[in-house]
Amino acid sequence: MNQVTVMNSATASALANAISAEVVLKGKWKKASDLLISSGITTAMLVKPAKGEVNPNEKLHDQINATIVSTFNKHVQGCLAKEMKVLSEVDRETKRYWTKQISSLFNKVRTHLETAEKLADDESKGIVAPRVPVTKVQRAKNSLQEGINILKSLEKPDFDVVKMISDLKTMIATIK
Repeated sequence: MNQVTVMNSATASALANAISAEVVLKGKWKKASDLLISSGITTAMLVKPAKGEVNPNEKLHDQINATIVSTFNKHVQGCLAKEMKVLSEVDRETKRYWTKQISSLFNKVRTHLETAEKLADDESKGIVAPRVPVTKVQRAKNSLQEGINILKSLEKPDFDVVKMISDLKTMIATIK
């Protein structure tokens, strides 16, 4: 049987690292969102008022923005702290870029909080079914099926896709 390599070990390792980081990141966002909720913070508090209107949650917004800025490197923090007129052209661009990133990350906080609130609301209403863990056998079948779906989507493969799909289907059938 011809074996087709679709990823080298470095690529597979990089992919595994990215997936692991994503899983860890999801857990961190969940924890942060849960802590925000337990502190009494809601998404309504994170809505920025229209220009010229008073922001009743300005202190909270300032805290979140300061937390975001604290994650940036010292050079970026320095650029953000200075007036535009004293910055070089490069540092002005840096300040503009990272100012947009602050807004983007603030919105990301709000989005994750909104997701956590919705999940908590759905759970309290009984809408969310209890999570049923997937068995290792089912996970293996799902992975093989995903492989079949990927193979079907290839436009110009340089190997026998029909044979490979047949082999994957055989593997799925033999898993008990």
